[in-house]
Amino acid sequence: MAKYITTRLVLTIPTLFLLTILVFGAIRVIPGDVCQLILQSGGTQQAIDKETCRNINAALGLDKPVTTQYVSWLGNVMTGDLGKSLFNKRDVRHDIQMRMAVTLEIAVLGASFAFIVGVPMGVASALKQNKFQDYALRFIAVGWLSVPSFWSATLLVTLPAVWWHYAPPVGYTNLWDDPIRNIQQMYLPTLAVGLGISAAMARLTRSAMLEVLGEDYVRTARAKGLANRDVVYRHALRNALMPVVTLFGLQTALLLSGTVIIELIFGLPGIGRFLLDSVQLKDYPAIQGAVLFFAVVVVFANLAVDLSYGFLDPRVRRY
Repeated sequence: MAKYITTRLVLTIPTLFLLTILVFGAIRVIPGDVCQLILQSGGTQQAIDKETCRNINAALGLDKPVTTQYVSWLGNVMTGDLGKSLFNKRDVRHDIQMRMAVTLEIAVLGASFAFIVGVPMGVASALKQNKFQDYALRFIAVGWLSVPSFWSATLLVTLPAVWWHYAPPVGYTNLWDDPIRNIQQMYLPTLAVGLGISAAMARLTRSAMLEVLGEDYVRTARAKGLANRDVVYRHALRNALMPVVTLFGLQTALLLSGTVIIELIFGLPGIGRFLLDSVQLKDYPAIQGAVLFFAVVVVFANLAVDLSYGFLDPRVRRY
């Protein structure tokens, strides 16, 4: 198992290196002139001459070759320095740390909701195959899959306001400071993010369970007189979770990208909203820092999925 874990950890190094290249290069193709945006943000209405822009680009290091800029940026990133915002001059790392709790809480709560709801739905649907319960659960899952998260979020905000004159508290309160208020602020975003993912997991869990329940070892377990609960949860479900865990890891990227709109709709000061504002301003360091954060989280989420394979199926540890 130690060799398996070490191999997977080593393989993340080239992945992270390629990610830094993609993040750094993709920012450079965003349309717009940094010099013009900076001067306009200062409220100046004077004509922007080339000499002024040359001085600004030299101060920001944008006059150097792209490869030199990349090497310098990568060296700073490896020391934890993500640079300073081009507009408010604040440390990007500090801004991300301030907003990290919001985004990660949405992601963790949404993923937990999806797993807790989706897997039992799939198991129940498989055990009641082609019965009323199966049709009802499949109908619900397809309905949830059909509704995008931003539309669910819009409905969750507008319908309670229209029907019951209720609106969730605005802003964000840390869980450890006021748990009750935090729950009031976060349960609707959790539902909006987790519904679609839970439906996808329910569908896949059902398919995987139906396949596993027809295997020889399951029939052998039943023939030995094991209780149905032991057969389902100790033998069938553990093997059926392999594709479900894979989907869970892949959905992490979708979940994180979905927080951008969710944070905007619910007025949450997370990294997604920070990234959206930075893109509008073409704030290179802020965009690079936020995108790199999302990319690293996705890489390590998929690393956790790979490592979980070794616990769910001992045969995987040989590779």
